[in-house]
Amino acid sequence: MFPPLPVLFTILSLWVFRFIEDTSKFVRYTAIGFGLFVFIWGGSLYVREGGLLRDSFEKVQYFCLKGFQTDLFQPARDLATKISPEGKYIVFNGFHEDFNFDKKGRLVASEIDLLMRMKTFIKGKYRNDSRHKWKSWDEFSSALIISPTCGQKEMMNKFAIRSAAVGKSTTLKKNTSILPEIFV
Repeated sequence: MFPPLPVLFTILSLWVFRFIEDTSKFVRYTAIGFGLFVFIWGGSLYVREGGLLRDSFEKVQYFCLKGFQTDLFQPARDLATKISPEGKYIVFNGFHEDFNFDKKGRLVASEIDLLMRMKTFIKGKYRNDSRHKWKSWDEFSSALIISPTCGQKEMMNKFAIRSAAVGKSTTLKKNTSILPEIFV
């Protein structure tokens, strides 16, 4: 629960005091009734499961971009286990591309980058390719292509154009597919 929410609703209940001095009895009783309802309901948020006055508020609750369903991001965790912590990777993450905008894996694009970057943080390197920043790939040992389907035409074309631009001849060594199985 969003912690300030109970406080906001409790304060909102005080707003109805402006109607209590109205000359019409109906407006006064309606204002008092509504104010009491909002006050009691706002107060109940303190003691409900996850509320500020409950032990469950202090428990760890994993929150991802998609909500509390952490299993949605499991494919990103599985993919991060496939790389070496000492590896130096230049990455083409196809889920960031506009032509994959409607694909299910788009949700985990940043999660993939974050987890892989954290894994290679101490001894390795993980960077998304950028034609403006990376004029040379000399400091990288491998290139990774991550896409919804293995050998996606648009990603392979982009990779071929970029590798030619930096003067590297490349060979596709391994075609591992973990995301298509999960996101299809």
